[in-house]
Amino acid sequence: MVIMSSVDPSPNYAKVETKFDLKDVKIVLPDETELPAQVVLRDEDWDMAFLRPTAKPAKPLAAVDLAKSDTPQVFDEVVAVGRMAKVASHVPALYSTRIAAVVRKPRAFYVPQTMSGYGLDHLGMPVFAMNGRLIGVILLRMMAASSGGGFATMMGGAEGIGIAGIVLPASQILETAKQAPAEAGSARTGKKA
Repeated sequence: MVIMSSVDPSPNYAKVETKFDLKDVKIVLPDETELPAQVVLRDEDWDMAFLRPTAKPAKPLAAVDLAKSDTPQVFDEVVAVGRMAKVASHVPALYSTRIAAVVRKPRAFYVPQTMSGYGLDHLGMPVFAMNGRLIGVILLRMMAASSGGGFATMMGGAEGIGIAGIVLPASQILETAKQAPAEAGSARTGKKA
């Protein structure tokens, strides 16, 4: 199963209501092979979709065990793993940062120190501890901006206007993924883990 982030075109702070279906979904492999896939589960709270190939891949896909994850503390060094754009031949790339904050309620997540684009360039990337264990996946958290506005909002940066790149813990992703149907079929909408 593959996890996709930012699948809803209307951020949850907008006063726009949209309905849409993801169709013609593909998983693009490092060699640019495209595997037809289907959405098997959506978590609307975190704007994630879980994908499954519609046909068995020619060879097994690489996977990370979500059950063997790590829990970082504030200021721990972490690494996000992704791929460069087509202009750089989609080569693997590493992005080093530190955990700036740990949020525990209402749902736990980690806030990385700002990487370029407030996390926008890193959405969907897995984040690993320095021991090689998975911490989670970078998602974009958006909510209504604080009512303070003005100078206070500007000083808060992206967080001041209600946008933050966050790392959703692997344990929460695993709990949500368990709601996916075991076999191909219709997609489900996940509930809060």
